[in-house]
Amino acid sequence: MPALNASPDPSFRRFSPRRVATTGPNHGSPYPKLDVRARLAARLIDVAIALMPLFFLPPPSGALCAALFLIVADALFQGQSPGKKCLGIKVVRLRTRLGAGVRCSARRNALFALSALLTGIPGHGVWIAPLVATAIALIELIRTRRHPLGQRLGDIWAGTQVIDGRDVRGEKARENAFSMLPAERISQASHVSRTAEGARIILDGQRPIGPVKEPARQRP
Repeated sequence: MPALNASPDPSFRRFSPRRVATTGPNHGSPYPKLDVRARLAARLIDVAIALMPLFFLPPPSGALCAALFLIVADALFQGQSPGKKCLGIKVVRLRTRLGAGVRCSARRNALFALSALLTGIPGHGVWIAPLVATAIALIELIRTRRHPLGQRLGDIWAGTQVIDGRDVRGEKARENAFSMLPAERISQASHVSRTAEGARIILDGQRPIGPVKEPARQRP
């Protein structure tokens, strides 16, 4: 078994599911562009939830709670915010086909969280924040409609795409990529977890932190 701190073999990099995942059709994504109307409906639900603290808490605290919710919203349900869960859509990271985590969610929604923080400005925040939020929303909407995958600026920064939550093409692509790994290199996968949709594989380093698929034993 190779040393855990040794640099991976070139063949391991060549067969890495992450690399396979970024070389598919349609600009590196197997997913089609999602209907913008579903995304708008999900966003309206999330914005309504984010606005609730502003009515029940003082301006600084309400603004912080609203911004915090927007930052982590897309990671609350494995790539789904409350609005996206209601509409049956989700955010996936294109490199891994996994639901968006906190980091991706923060990058996607940073501009909207900033506009929520502006509501905490004494006196002028009440009218500055809506103007900034409207400008951001218009820019992102235009970008979403024009991009072939429906990626807005936040998606480009986070490397994500909003897809139909029932679409499992990315899951199968990752399973196929994992099956291409040489048996002696499978043990270098740092994390392997299995769900109802199939194997979820993250190759982030050399230290195994989860169950590892064992090579098939040949009968004598």
